[in-house]
This record gives sequence, structure tokens and C-alpha cells, in this order.
Amino acid sequence: MADACSGESKIRALMLAVWVLIAYGSLFPFAYVPHGASWADLRTLLTAWPSRLSSADVAGNVLLFMPLGLLAAARGRHGGRRLAWLAAGIAYAWGVQYLQFWFPSRVPSASDAWFNTAGLCAGLLVGDLARRLGPGGRRWPVENMPCWAPATALLLAWVAYRWFPLVPSLDPQNLKNGLKPLLLAPQWDGVRVLHDATAWLLWLRLLRYAPLRGMTGARAALAALCIVAAEPFFWGNTVSLSNVAGLGIALLLRPLFARGPASLGALVLLLVASLVASGLAPWTFEAAARGFRWMPFAGMLDGSMYVNTAALAEKCFLYGGLVFLMGDGGMRFRPAGAVAAVLLGGIELAQRWVPGRVAEITDPLLAVMAGMLFAALATGKHPTVRTARKASPPREPDGTARPPHDAAEPRAEPPPGRAAVPS
Repeated sequence: MADACSGESKIRALMLAVWVLIAYGSLFPFAYVPHGASWADLRTLLTAWPSRLSSADVAGNVLLFMPLGLLAAARGRHGGRRLAWLAAGIAYAWGVQYLQFWFPSRVPSASDAWFNTAGLCAGLLVGDLARRLGPGGRRWPVENMPCWAPATALLLAWVAYRWFPLVPSLDPQNLKNGLKPLLLAPQWDGVRVLHDATAWLLWLRLLRYAPLRGMTGARAALAALCIVAAEPFFWGNTVSLSNVAGLGIALLLRPLFARGPASLGALVLLLVASLVASGLAPWTFEAAARGFRWMPFAGMLDGSMYVNTAALAEKCFLYGGLVFLMGDGGMRFRPAGAVAAVLLGGIELAQRWVPGRVAEITDPLLAVMAGMLFAALATGKHPTVRTARKASPPREPDGTARPPHDAAEPRAEPPPGRAAVPS
């Protein structure tokens, strides 16, 4: 019962995230303009149909709502619940289109809402088929690991960084622009290659703790390749030679860093080296030191908010990953966050002499926050990754907890007058 409730809560959290991402992608870039609600707008929305539909628009609108249908199928098999989710999804699709009247950079269209509905129905059908073809027709199993939440949050942070601003685009010109740095102007950046290789090694190791079954070996490599291959299909994203080389090196070295205490220590050292190399690049120093910003997140107010938000997601993944790896080694999350904060604080202080860098308190603060957040997420009597892993009960192939030996095979009492044979 506890496992079922845990699985339901995780699916609800994923559904909430999908609702938010749909609104995000539908209202981006959030150029809000006050607008009065009227029946004329509703009539316009119901009758608005573009003169020409592109295959990219159709596919994008269908794919946008498919995850919602998949998650709705995962929640159960009752017809009433299915109809309720279908009605809610359709209302949400039309409601988001109506909200676009307040965002003039977006164009409300009835075709978008109808194709969103088609994607929702397709997701329900695919999810129902996958559930029926699964083992025993049961709901999708979710691993019961106290540390699944920190690992999953880190995995999603890295994917969000790679796909930011999370707005799919099937425009051919956007695809050409995304591939130009790789095909037309390839450049080798050693620091960037080290950064990407280390980040992907960390991501592949974190898959061990996520609530995903079978994401090891070839499947994990395929997932990483798909993430990189999908980057040009997101608005404004590019793929460079350093990105591809970093992923390739990570996939080659993955067997050496997949498991074991020795590989864990090596990965921590490699991550520290990558953070130092990236933080002090291009390794030229000025004679006079510049100031230090003590206001958290003050650097995000300078420049493009899109670039700064993507950089924040990247930092959350790298700094949180360092804290998580130290927790995997047996250290409690809060002290691990403090150790990572000291390292990052040293890098920030050295950046006072590096041209083009902004020395601030944000990075050490992110490490401290990661330690505190992970300690809160990994609740119970297992505040470290190692103790949580040891405390997880053995499980059967179908995901159910295996009963203890005494419960499965009760020991027979010896006959009267005969001593029990010690086992």
C-alpha cells in the first residue's frame, strides 16, 4: 500500500509539472499586455482557423499534450477517471488558447486546441496499451528509494539546461541554426569538453537512483544520445563539437565510473577539477582585484534572463550533483553542502582576478541550499545515500517488496524433548 501511494504521489507531481510546462510553452515569451475579456474573443477563438497548416505546427501541438495523456493513463484504469482527465485536458487546451489574447506575441487558434486534444487522446491510448502489455497488466512500478527525489530533481535540471527555454520548435530554420556550430563552424574547446564529459558521467551515474527501471547500459546511453539529438528541436538551442565530444567521451568512460567506491571518488575529483577549470577559464588574471557581490542572485539581473536562467539550472545540477556524490560516499547531505560551498567560495574569490567574471555569493549559497534540500527530501532515518540504499528492502522482479525469511518460511518447532539443531 505504501508503494502504491508513493507511486501515485510521484505521478501527481509529474502531472503538475506537465501542466506547468504546457502553460510555459504556450505563453512564452510572456509579453503580457492588459486585455479585457469579451464574448467576441471567445467567438474569434472558436472560429479561428489558419489558412494553411504546417506539419511542424500540427506535430508540435500533438506532442505537447501527449505526456499529459500518458500520465493520465498511468493513474488508473477506471472509465470515470479517464473521462474526467480527458475533459480537464480539453478544457485546459482551450483555456490556454484563450489566455493568449493577453499575450499578443502568441496567436490563439482553434486548430491548436483541437490538435492538443488529439495529442491528449493519443497519449491516453498509448499509455493504456503500454500498461496492458506490461507485466501482469499492473500499473507502472516505481522504485521505493528514499533518495529518488534528489536524484530525479538533478536529472531533470540537466535536461532542462540542455533544452532551455523548453519551447519545442520544428521550424527548419531553427534546426539549421542549431546544427551550424557542429557542421559549418566546429570548434574544439578543451574546458568545455571536460565540462560536458564530467556532467554526462554524473548524469549517467544518477540514473541508478532515479525511479526508472532498466535505465542502465545501452538504454542509459541511448537516453543521453536522444537528449543531445533533440536539442536543435528547441527554440534557440545549438549543438557544438564540444557537446558531442563530451558526450562521446562520457559514454566511453561510463563503465569505469558506473559503480563502486573507487569510481565514486574519481568522479568527485573529476567534477571538482571541471568546476575549477570552468570557473577560472580562460586562466588569465588581472593585477587588481575587483569587488565581491554579497547580494544573492544579483548577477542574474545583468544580461539576458534566458541565458542566466539556463546557467542557474546548470549550476543546480553540477553543485547539487557534487553534494549528492559526497552523500553517496557516506557523508550527510548538510555537511556535504558545506564542503561544496567552501570549494565554490574559493573559486568565487579567485574570480575577482579573472577578467569577465563576476565574483558573488550565489554559487556557495546554492551548494548550501542543495544540502539542506536533499536532507529534507531524503526524509526518515536515512539522511545519506548509502544508508538509504542499505535500508531499501529486497524486491521481487515485479517491484513488490520481498518478505523477510522468517515471514516467508516459518521455522518448524522441534519435537518435544529434542533440542533444535543450530543453523
